[in-house]
Amino acid sequence: MSHVYHSLTKVWSPLLLSAAVAALVLNTAQAQSGSASTPDANANGAIQKSLSGHLPDGREVDVYRLTNSNGIELQVTNYGGIILSLKTPNMAGEFDDIALGFDSLEAYLSDAYRQANPYFGAIIGRYGNRIANGQFSLNGGQYTLASNDGNNHLHGGQQGFDKVLWQAEPFENDEGTGLVLRYISEDGVKLSSCVWRAVERVAYPVD
Repeated sequence: MSHVYHSLTKVWSPLLLSAAVAALVLNTAQAQSGSASTPDANANGAIQKSLSGHLPDGREVDVYRLTNSNGIELQVTNYGGIILSLKTPNMAGEFDDIALGFDSLEAYLSDAYRQANPYFGAIIGRYGNRIANGQFSLNGGQYTLASNDGNNHLHGGQQGFDKVLWQAEPFENDEGTGLVLRYISEDGVKLSSCVWRAVERVAYPVD
């Protein structure tokens, strides 16, 4: 199975992370300066953490609010890495939320959302887009995946990266302040018909 793991990692992980970073990174050309400190913020005053709710199994889900010196604000949750809100200025300098999404964790856990599953602002994976008929060939082997879009496998199947709880770690370095999300797929846990252990990493820098 090791050859399957390495091949899948080589093919899928760069696609996932490149797409996620390109789509989700909030970046500005100006260096951070004079950010106001707020209650419960970390030392640099750019990140606030709050409790969003609980998953059905009792695990806590948090929301992180990241702001930069230009006033741009990103709210992201460690459940699915979902971007809840992205507030940026328009041509007139007025700030507004340009991200589609909901205000509560319950909305993302609801039966209605899961049935429609628009993947609003979420991390997509292990594979993005559809795999026709939920099957693919790799290194001479034929693999069958979970079908969740008719007969097709869409965006990682029934338990894709958009539905897992990521480990969140705020960071600060020379490039700015941000949030890293990590998720480990343990050996023996099936995300599809293939079994592997992999560490995924997505970063949200704000300056």
